[in-house]
Order: sequence, then structure tokens, then C-alpha cells
Amino acid sequence: QQQPKPTVQNPAQQPTVQKPAQQPTVQNPAQQPTVQNPAQQPTVQNPAQQQPQTEQGHKRSREKGNQEFL
Repeated sequence: QQQPKPTVQNPAQQPTVQKPAQQPTVQNPAQQPTVQNPAQQPTVQNPAQQQPQTEQGHKRSREKGNQEFL
């Protein structure tokens, strides 16, 4: 009867408070490389990449055509 509130004697039941490391998203913003590293969007920085895309498109269409003939 003297221990009606074990939650107070054992605060370890709330590891979220003692261990904020459970939220690495805040401590480690590197998890969002899309913001720090805009290079992940080469389509914007390197418009020259759009040129080979057209060639790839033609190649893909040809490959599809060959598959249809087969």
C-alpha cells in the first residue's frame, strides 16, 4: 500500500524523456539530404541531361517495337 504509484519511483518507464535520442530526425538533420544536397536534382542544375533523355526515349520505343515483332 505504500507504493501505489510505481510510475514515480521508476521514471525509467518514460525513456522518451530521459533519452531524446529517440528523435534522431532533430539531432541529425542529415537525414534530409534533399535539402542540404540539392545536387540530387541534376535535372535542374544540368539541363544537358535532357538531351540524352530524348535519345533514350527513341531507343525505348525501338525496343518496344522489337518486342512487339518478336
